[in-house]
Amino acid sequence: MTTAGPPQIGTLNPFVRQEAETIAWAAGVETEPSGEGGMNVGYIENGDYLKVKGVAFGDGASSFTARVASATGGGRIELRLGSATGTLVGTCTVAGTGGWQNWTSVTCPVSGATGTRDLYLRFAGGSGYLLNLNWWQFTPGSGSELLTNGTMEDGTTGWTASGGTLSSTTDVAHAGNRSLLNSGRAAAWNGPHQNVTAQLTNGKSYTTSVWVRSQSGTPSAKATLTITANGTTSYHQLTPAQTAGTNGWTQLTGTTTVSWTGTLTNASFYVETAAGTDGLYIDDASFR
Repeated sequence: MTTAGPPQIGTLNPFVRQEAETIAWAAGVETEPSGEGGMNVGYIENGDYLKVKGVAFGDGASSFTARVASATGGGRIELRLGSATGTLVGTCTVAGTGGWQNWTSVTCPVSGATGTRDLYLRFAGGSGYLLNLNWWQFTPGSGSELLTNGTMEDGTTGWTASGGTLSSTTDVAHAGNRSLLNSGRAAAWNGPHQNVTAQLTNGKSYTTSVWVRSQSGTPSAKATLTITANGTTSYHQLTPAQTAGTNGWTQLTGTTTVSWTGTLTNASFYVETAAGTDGLYIDDASFR
């Protein structure tokens, strides 16, 4: 028995009901017969988790629903990508239901689950047994991801650099196995970028999220959308908010409404720094 297991022959569809015991690996849990038929995962304590390999989120998910029961005060189901401590894309709070087989459904919002990723359901709460889990299912998102290879797991596909050298690296990653490194930057505006001209709609609001890390120190990074129409170029600052993560990673998030007059000839999404030319890593980018 290994943690890696045999090669996966296909992806898992998260948008149909999945039994909780459909797992590639687990820590601290057991299975038992369910009062609703079949089996459920039980004896769940704080820090336990389930791993599901190769989950195909596609353009993204908007919510997560789980069938749960608890004879105590319940707990939380953390939805993480890549590892048990990876990117948190949603958290479902489970209250007590009055019994280990008194089932109810809980739903919580999800953001940032795109592409094909390993999904971890990590359980958190107080001491003792928290909850039982019978099945779960995601709901597809209403928006479409505009970036190609936002998880960076396909190397540099879809991405170029406005200066310096862009490479795919396995030495540092926010989640999954790869990130992009833009090294040899000669100016602060040099950075990874992607053309989104064909994807934009005039007057529409877009939301972005991207994780960044510098090769040394803390990056003064920002994500920007540049739009050129009728010979005039405008810049939209996409990330007014910065959230510090772990291992030197910082999440940039924000929403902006784009508009232009005349014919749109170029639109590019890119990550740059306010100052400096230090090498810049990016991972888990979303623009939708």
